[in-house]
Amino acid sequence: MRARRLCAPQLLLFLSFLLTTIVIATPASVKNQLEKAADTPNDNSLDIGAADEVDKPKKAVPKKAKKPVKDDTKAEPGAKKGSTAKNPKKAQAKPKEEDTSNDVKPEKVPKGSKQEGKEDKSAPKKAPKAAKKPQSNAKDEVVEYDDQSSAHKGFTMPPLLTMEDFDSATSKQLSFVEFFSPYCHHCKQLAPTWEATVEEYQAEMKDLKIQMRQVNCIESGDLCEREDVVYYPNLRLYTPAKDKNGKQIPGKSKFVGSFPRSIMRTKENFLKYMKNSVAEYNAGAIDLPSVSKTVSMDELIKIVSGALDSAVFVGFFPTTDKEWDAHEKSGKNLFPRECVQCLEWKQLWDRLSNLVQSTVRTANFNCRSHPDLCEQIGLDEFSKRGASARPHFAMFLPETAGIVRFDYTGELTIEDMKKFSTRLFENSQYEILTVPKLGDVMELRSNLPSKPLGSYYPLSNVVSVVFYYDKNTVTEEDKSILPKLLQYVTDSKFNVHLYTGKVSPKKLYEQQVNDQGKNLVQFINNVVSSSERSFDESNFLATTLTAKPTILIFKDNSLVTSIYQNLQLEDMKDYAKVEEFIARNQFPLYQELTPELVPSYFNTTYERTKGTQKVVIGFINSEDASATANYLYAMSLMAHEYHHTKKEYFFEKMKQAHQDEYDVSNRLKQRSADSLEMVKDMKREIPRYFDDDDVLFTFIDLAVNKDFARKLGLDINGRSYSPGHAIVVQRDGRYYWDQLVGGQPMNMDPESMSETLRYFLDPALVKVKSRMTTKLVGSPYPKMMRFMDYVHMHGIVGYLVLFAVFGLIHMLRRRRRSARRAGNSTLGAIIGAKAD
Repeated sequence: MRARRLCAPQLLLFLSFLLTTIVIATPASVKNQLEKAADTPNDNSLDIGAADEVDKPKKAVPKKAKKPVKDDTKAEPGAKKGSTAKNPKKAQAKPKEEDTSNDVKPEKVPKGSKQEGKEDKSAPKKAPKAAKKPQSNAKDEVVEYDDQSSAHKGFTMPPLLTMEDFDSATSKQLSFVEFFSPYCHHCKQLAPTWEATVEEYQAEMKDLKIQMRQVNCIESGDLCEREDVVYYPNLRLYTPAKDKNGKQIPGKSKFVGSFPRSIMRTKENFLKYMKNSVAEYNAGAIDLPSVSKTVSMDELIKIVSGALDSAVFVGFFPTTDKEWDAHEKSGKNLFPRECVQCLEWKQLWDRLSNLVQSTVRTANFNCRSHPDLCEQIGLDEFSKRGASARPHFAMFLPETAGIVRFDYTGELTIEDMKKFSTRLFENSQYEILTVPKLGDVMELRSNLPSKPLGSYYPLSNVVSVVFYYDKNTVTEEDKSILPKLLQYVTDSKFNVHLYTGKVSPKKLYEQQVNDQGKNLVQFINNVVSSSERSFDESNFLATTLTAKPTILIFKDNSLVTSIYQNLQLEDMKDYAKVEEFIARNQFPLYQELTPELVPSYFNTTYERTKGTQKVVIGFINSEDASATANYLYAMSLMAHEYHHTKKEYFFEKMKQAHQDEYDVSNRLKQRSADSLEMVKDMKREIPRYFDDDDVLFTFIDLAVNKDFARKLGLDINGRSYSPGHAIVVQRDGRYYWDQLVGGQPMNMDPESMSETLRYFLDPALVKVKSRMTTKLVGSPYPKMMRFMDYVHMHGIVGYLVLFAVFGLIHMLRRRRRSARRAGNSTLGAIIGAKAD
């Protein structure tokens, strides 16, 4: 039998069908590409013991000797409007006092404290150099506290540290250091507690191998200036510095943390903090006995009901009381064989309990001994012996917080669990902060310089959510939103903190937002020279005017403050709307993209009806500190410029939409108009234009995740990105672009990226014809078949259309061949007839 020859269209149709069978053709599979990459284990991720080895570098970052001096454009609480602290030494001479009042009444602040926005006027104008007094000459040896000195009146405090001996003293052991000023009112209040702690706990500190020392910042102004001490008293923790190989560097120490603001300064809390620090930083200190206590059924019922005076972090284990007690007594693994990880989980919990004891209490409950109670609180997986189950962890707050239970759903690592419990506890205090106090807990800016910021890397990227209210008009019903906000910020994967703020006579929060809006325009004009921007007051009011209470979101080193516009009574009661506001504005100005944050940046359930949101990803190498600072500064420029451009664009659209009914611009400029009437007008005059087309900014550190872009499917052509390159990815995770609007390779140049981002906002905003090529994230095809990406972008519909086209071509060719054969047969018949 003669073999039938396969024509070209038939071959293409067969190949397409074969590829469709092999490759999942639906777009959903492409959308999941980013999440699948995020689930891939990261070689650089920390194990459960990472918290005990914090000093070992996690990244190949050049070690910095000290924190750079803060930029002088950052507003100081006591500075006049428009003034800047140009002389660092003079700024050092009048440091700010820290408010040490308890959390119950944070609004009562002594006159002259930083919370009132004033500086200590009793301090001299210039800090003299360290005076050589006998008391100030500390020995180079490790301080050994006398066990018996507390029993008699002859006890003396350890000598003060100075510039000459600070490094040598703190490089030998863990050091808890107080920087103080004798003119500081709060320092004088703290002094008896500090001295009593040193005297009473000498034996404990000797066993823990930690020392408590002091620095007089008036006598040692040069040392305090070097250490960037900006307020008093300043309680810091120093540990001996180590190199990249984990070896101690002689004569050098490292500032690793501060005593938590939300913790009362008592002897007991100081001791807990030092034990916490020993457990976390000292080598070989992980064998400290666990402070977690096994609770009974009655105790757990009280905890679950919120009948508490402080927060409790509870671990529910798939074990029995007998097994737990047997391990506690023997130290051996006496847990059942089916629970192969029980010992590992208990060791993790023991270490964690020591790390968080200064903020929360820890307790453990053995569910296999009390299965009925665990079932009642929703832990059914522990009811049967032999069933594989990992422990469950939950934080319980006093019922006064408004919400009692918070379940931990993250990874079982010390670092993640510590962040969860500590941040939740601090946020549940609903601490009242003034604008100057907010500047203490984050890098709050009212202006930005025209040069890169001197910031630590990796970045802390604090995002502060402030419930802002007028104490004369706020009601308990208004404050009922706080537990909801606590839940929203706890669910965030970012470093989000919750505070409250009251309207002050000087309206400092309003002034801060207003200064940011005006200085943002100046910041852009100083650097981006493509066009001159101007501050439009009506545009500014369109996105900032609101009734109170409201919600303000401030971000580190950002001039963009997000404001929840409470335009009518039900707005603050619309919890879904508030949650969406928090979710949309939880992102820092720019943030390192890690596997854990991929699901936050790329929402695979993103609805296209809300706009075409994008994510800009830059590439840096943190081993080059100078270049990294420049790249992050460029990203800051891009973010601020796009924010301003988007506001201008949508404000013009809003005015055009209402030009026949209202003169919006003129109405909003009438500041003398009644506030309530303006709010009512705002509700009907200003639609929610400004929430669309957001662009988020993030970066990949190639020193840590060299192949991360490829794993995410963002380098289908093998471009191999290097520091300074950039790409833009659609938030639904389907497409990306690695070219500028003119077709050149995309980079982190602010001006060229500004034009490209304007094109994404509206192609009519640029005059250049686009030469960008849309690329498919995680393309399943090789480079030579890149044309198939356009089919794949449309999912099964694209393949059906392709099959239809191939089928139509095949049918037309068959008809043509049939017609040709019919013509040849007719011609043959005619020739045959003539021959006959």
